[in-house]
Amino acid sequence: MWNSMTGVDLALLEHKERISRLREEARLIRELRQLLRARVGAYVFIRAEHPAQVIAQVRRIRGVVKADALQGSSEAIAVVEGASLERLEALIGRIKSLPGVLAAKSKLAA
Repeated sequence: MWNSMTGVDLALLEHKERISRLREEARLIRELRQLLRARVGAYVFIRAEHPAQVIAQVRRIRGVVKADALQGSSEAIAVVEGASLERLEALIGRIKSLPGVLAAKSKLAA
């Protein structure tokens, strides 16, 4: 088969193989970028003097996905995301330091 191929045929075959390799490399790069953009999530369980007021402040914090006061209790819950565990810890620390927050516990999302 190789003997019957012309120079043009060989060049075309090499070109197709190169395109195939480049496509595979591009796919791997896309997957790596997705992994690097992966975010760390957690649930923050908040005990507060006035949960509705605290939640209004929590919702303004960048990285808070959702936050709600729980009906008939002194508790609230927030869903938070960060680009890394360190940023997530800083975000949770910011919630804990808000006026009116009595306690806050967090659990990483699986």
